Amino acid sequence: MRLGHLKVFVSVYENMGVTAAARKLNISQPPVSRMLRSFEQKTGLELFRRESGRLFPTPEADSLYLEAINVLEQIDQFNKSADDLRAGRSRSLVLSGALPLGHVLFPSVLKHIRKRYPEWPLHVRTAELSDQMAAIVKGNIDISVTFGEAEISGIQSIELGESKLQLVTHKDHPFAGLKSVSLYDLQDNEVISGPPESPLRIALDQVTGPAENICSQTIVSRSVTLTIRMVSEGMGVAIVDPFSVAAFADTNISIVQLNEYIPFKIQALIKSGRILSSKEIELIQSIKATTQRYIAKNGA
Repeated sequence: MRLGHLKVFVSVYENMGVTAAARKLNISQPPVSRMLRSFEQKTGLELFRRESGRLFPTPEADSLYLEAINVLEQIDQFNKSADDLRAGRSRSLVLSGALPLGHVLFPSVLKHIRKRYPEWPLHVRTAELSDQMAAIVKGNIDISVTFGEAEISGIQSIELGESKLQLVTHKDHPFAGLKSVSLYDLQDNEVISGPPESPLRIALDQVTGPAENICSQTIVSRSVTLTIRMVSEGMGVAIVDPFSVAAFADTNISIVQLNEYIPFKIQALIKSGRILSSKEIELIQSIKATTQRYIAKNGA
């Protein structure tokens, strides 16, 4: 099977017709029709059905489309890498992460990587998980470091470590002088929690059920920096990850351990089928080692 077959199949699939696909590929219609027939013969599958002058993909075409896209993108990545090598350039990398993970982990990781590969162009940013996932699928982010255990179509996860949630309160709150508290001690307190779809809220709900079951007085915050700021102002207590505490807590914040063990995962996300270079593998290994050192050092 030739590369041209895959390009024709993808173009016909995306444009729902041979004529439009030929126009997109900037070739005449007859070669596109021949290559599409040849592709169906080679796969032994009927990939399109014609209705009202248009081609509609079959379920088999839907399945093969993502595979074809991955193959074409890998070939494109290979060609770009070859171009960079010929020009004496290192391929740039885009690293993204959840805000607290980026603040705590990335500086030391990148310091190590820059010593090893000073000419490697690196672009670093933080973003919400939903934005990161979309960017990974589109190829705009190479590696993302996030909370949770994602099973997402088109994305592969690599576990970096496991930590546990903890309670933060204002330093003058009655809980601040305690070694630990139970979730059920929170019933008469204002609890600031994340949105139901957030990875850390999901980890909490798996242990307790919905956060509203712990306390009827709940503020939902979509910003961890805002959550910790509200705790610092004495507006309530919050159950958060230790990375957020390290990144954003001030002297008004007191950390209290929970009697209940509420674990959550830290993971690296890459696009499914992506072939990692040796430098990218070393970067992920460095992030994993830094994550685990931080967890061990801080009892997180």
